[in-house]
Amino acid sequence: MNKNEMTAGGIGTNEPHGSLAEPASWRDYGFSVAAVGVCTAASFAAFPFFGLPNLVMIYLLGVLATAARGKRGPAAMASALSVLCFDFFFVPPRFNLSVSDAQYFLTFAVMFVVAMLISHLTIRLREEAEGARRGQRRTALIHSFTQQLAGTRGLENVLRVAAAHLADVFDGAVAVLLPEAGGRLAVKAAAGGSRDPEDKELGVAQWVYDRW
Repeated sequence: MNKNEMTAGGIGTNEPHGSLAEPASWRDYGFSVAAVGVCTAASFAAFPFFGLPNLVMIYLLGVLATAARGKRGPAAMASALSVLCFDFFFVPPRFNLSVSDAQYFLTFAVMFVVAMLISHLTIRLREEAEGARRGQRRTALIHSFTQQLAGTRGLENVLRVAAAHLADVFDGAVAVLLPEAGGRLAVKAAAGGSRDPEDKELGVAQWVYDRW
């Protein structure tokens, strides 16, 4: 294939992303603090009736709820806060970070490790589930693309269908460029965005094409 037969590639400005790929926001950290606060309130209500090991389970539920949002930082923060709150509010002497019985240090260590393990496994499971959903979506789009392409005639229609499906698959803006007389590239099809490629983007595409 020579470069006069080449379809110059798409120009995209948006990369595929999901909620898990985004950095944790202050709302995520606020949620972790609120979750630990709710667990502490529930533990105060349960304290007269249940032993300390049962209160640990309440805090682990808060860590699990935080980890289910898919952010590692807030999940780690919830794990650490849970240990601190459990120590301060319920371990003798209460309302003090000092510990009268050395065995509680082992309890804190195990509680923190278990909380971190739960958060890690929960986030990993959610990442795998979202990855599987993205894979299924792309497979369905590609299958739909091949079916629609098989019934499409004419270069202009083929380019339009291809651009639309590429924009769906990669969740971005796509432009298909072809050379006109004199070797200048022109947009022949576009999808996934409300704007045409900028002059700077066209200039980069032209530079690549000229040096093909």
